[in-house]
Amino acid sequence: MIRTRSSSAPTMRRRVALTAAVVLVASACVPAPPADDPAAPELAALAELDLDTIAADQVLRTAREFTVRIRTLGCNRLGTGSGFVLDDGLIVTNRHVVGQPREITISTWDGRSFDATVEGIALDADLAVIKVISADLPVATLRVAPVEIGEPVVVIGYPGGGPSTITSGRVLGFTDGPVLGETTPAIVVDAEVRQGNSGGPIIDMRGEVVGVIFALSRDSGNGLAVPVDVLLERLATRGFSPPEGC
Repeated sequence: MIRTRSSSAPTMRRRVALTAAVVLVASACVPAPPADDPAAPELAALAELDLDTIAADQVLRTAREFTVRIRTLGCNRLGTGSGFVLDDGLIVTNRHVVGQPREITISTWDGRSFDATVEGIALDADLAVIKVISADLPVATLRVAPVEIGEPVVVIGYPGGGPSTITSGRVLGFTDGPVLGETTPAIVVDAEVRQGNSGGPIIDMRGEVVGVIFALSRDSGNGLAVPVDVLLERLATRGFSPPEGC
């Protein structure tokens, strides 16, 4: 069962013009990542969210624990990205991270590593699901209601294949047209996003996932994310296909 939480907050959407080029944010041809430092002092990233210290600490610790690093050996490349864990060992990431995999390894916040296999990729959105076996991992909660413009959010991931990072920002708006060939809408956030953040979650103040990072704007550095309602629809309808071979 996928964990979700509903909300009565009204949905606010507006078109955001994206005239700058956007790039995928999965890294390729990277060296072996350094060891994680789970004790890194990153709680200040949530200062603007107006959470009290205990709540902010819990939100970040929980989100960090359900976010994983993904390393892939594809047909002609070695790549790295991010993802987050759902029930039954499923992990959400981007299609462009694991689209043509030969080997996939995930690493957790506490240094554990697991082999994974691709369950499927979405053909009309930059989403994919992979699976690990016999891994007791913390699980993310998906928010049912879309985010609102101006809402504070946090991006968590493993840029460059290194330690996990946490950056905060706000929702700037939504795109309605195709981005990088994707026909689904995208959330635009001003939180810092770097290569390797691909597939990582955007969370709200409760620590619930509201989107999946897949690209950034070269000029502004704004992040682009697949909205959580698109992910929920693909999960509910089994809207994932087998990955392409080499």
